[in-house]
Amino acid sequence: MTEEVIVVAKWDYTAQQDQELDIRKNERLHLLDDTKTWWRVRNAGNQTGYVPSNYVERKNSLKKGSLVKNIKDTLVSSGLENLVSFHKMKRWVTVGSECVGGENSRPVP
Repeated sequence: MTEEVIVVAKWDYTAQQDQELDIRKNERLHLLDDTKTWWRVRNAGNQTGYVPSNYVERKNSLKKGSLVKNIKDTLVSSGLENLVSFHKMKRWVTVGSECVGGENSRPVP
């Protein structure tokens, strides 16, 4: 795999064997190998192991709008989803009550 791909756990999974990895719902993982039914992933603690591919969902995408979606997913998985509002039409980000970027910032294309 040439591009670093992030997957997010859809559900908790408890490893049943040594080569598997425990994952928690909304946990972000780096995808290392997706050539089989069980995918090899690496977690934030740099532990690697296999998880059932149907328990995770790819988050990297080159589609338009994927940057905003990836940011939202990151905030949700970090428990910070209530701190940020995304304004899709104008493409700016509000944190609390302040606009990030200020007066001289440009909208996200």
